[in-house]
Amino acid sequence: MNDVYTLPNPLVFTAESSDLPIKLSFFSESEPRSFKVNSDTCNEVFSIAKTLVCETPFCGCTTLEFVCKPSNASASEPDYSFFVDIESGDMSVPEDAHNDSEILGEGFLAQLTEEDRSNLFKYFFSEKYKFIKNCTRDRVDFDYHNILKNYAQYVVLFSDIFPTVRPFSVVIDGREVWVLDHYCLDTQCRCEDVHLSFHDRDGSAIKKDFAYVCYDYKKKEIREKKGNFSSSLLTKLFETYPTIHEEFAARHDLSRSLAKSHEKEHGKFIPSIDPIRSENKPGRNDLCPCGSGKKYKKCCG
Repeated sequence: MNDVYTLPNPLVFTAESSDLPIKLSFFSESEPRSFKVNSDTCNEVFSIAKTLVCETPFCGCTTLEFVCKPSNASASEPDYSFFVDIESGDMSVPEDAHNDSEILGEGFLAQLTEEDRSNLFKYFFSEKYKFIKNCTRDRVDFDYHNILKNYAQYVVLFSDIFPTVRPFSVVIDGREVWVLDHYCLDTQCRCEDVHLSFHDRDGSAIKKDFAYVCYDYKKKEIREKKGNFSSSLLTKLFETYPTIHEEFAARHDLSRSLAKSHEKEHGKFIPSIDPIRSENKPGRNDLCPCGSGKKYKKCCG
């Protein structure tokens, strides 16, 4: 779950580098988003006019755009703009930006502390999640069919739909565990389940899941569990995210609504290996192969 986060005010960057062609000196709280550039060719006061995040909810880019303006800039003068990838730390500039934008971006990056980088990281994912939550259900750029091609059933990882969504994170016995949430996108299914997989974190990588649970977020009941699952995993998750049941419901509703809208335009799509239509069709009292945790006769049967 991504909490609402805003950049600190003022933006304070304390580190300096004598190797750079410029130095940035950030002002006090009275001028919170301004900084001074000192270089051989420029002695100027700039303000960060905009900090922009890609508004496309299905886009997986992690780029922030900074649009900076000198205090005496004319309306016709191009912006000093640069992009920062908040995960890789790479910097680039748009083609139509001011010629000195790259130097400005390099100086900006060089003076970021670890705390600054963490703040920008939190800010990006907070802003991106706003666009996801406010996503309209009839977006034409939602490629439901293409997502399902990678699945043998309708239960889909939420971050495969919205790539910038971060995993839920809990600490279990001193180790960080990432929790990934999956939802059934079968438009004919009426389940209210979330499928949770639990993974040990290895730096920025994620290991194979060591536990799984199918959980009814409305009835608050466990439907199925696998691996080294224990109830303490859910207890810790609920303690860490008090409103997570509402979040599960909202994510499931958004995902299924997008699927319904897509089917109206493009028709029903069957996953690449459709379990319901396979030769080993389940019995009516077997668990439904869609992954809902319900009996086949009460779900997709």
